[in-house]
Amino acid sequence: MNFKLANGQEVALKINFKLLLGLKERDPEAFEKGNRVIMEGTKDTGDIIDGIYAAYVCANEEHMSYEEFAENIPFNVKEVSGAFNALYMQDAKK
Repeated sequence: MNFKLANGQEVALKINFKLLLGLKERDPEAFEKGNRVIMEGTKDTGDIIDGIYAAYVCANEEHMSYEEFAENIPFNVKEVSGAFNALYMQDAKK
């Protein structure tokens, strides 16, 4: 899926177990963010941003840092939570 950042840039987001496990070596910090969301769920908005960032890193070999990405997440709760739910709550839709 594509996601539009606050700076106007559209980025790809994609996550599945194969991609997530690939982050273990490629980007351990992003792996931990995505893995924690899957294993423990979300407790606050930071967890939602972490999950979206993990999907962003999975979909993009070249990617911005977490800090830069977080600065560019749009401050639109409906849009951000919708993207998160589309990525991580696929079973809930059925």
